[in-house]
Amino acid sequence: MSFRTKVVAFGTSLLLLAAAVFGFSSLLGQPKWPGAAPKAVPTGENPADSWTLAPTPERTLPAPEQAKTPASQASPFPLDLNAATQDELEALPGIGPVLAGRILDYREQIGGFTSLEQLLEVKGIGPKKFAAIRELVFLAQ
Repeated sequence: MSFRTKVVAFGTSLLLLAAAVFGFSSLLGQPKWPGAAPKAVPTGENPADSWTLAPTPERTLPAPEQAKTPASQASPFPLDLNAATQDELEALPGIGPVLAGRILDYREQIGGFTSLEQLLEVKGIGPKKFAAIRELVFLAQ
């Protein structure tokens, strides 16, 4: 007997043992223990079409939640780089709390940004990240 045949035989034995122990009338997953709700309901005359899945709590998906963002905070962009807060900077793509802190520290150190390209002088902002956020920030006059 080959190894594959032994594995299939062992798996089948385990499946039949589980069916006997847990009282399944068939391998369709219909339990026999008291108080258990059936997982399927008969619907028609044709045996092939006679079972459909009934809606149960474990198969029912919850309704998607709507975004609970106020309209005033829906889109903070474009963002004034010299007036932006830590949270507003973190909303930029690729900017986390550490990088937002570095931007604020650099802004304070130089007394405010005079050009957008000065962002490239902040450690952690390279050409790719700058290109991703360039259209989302501006400097107020």
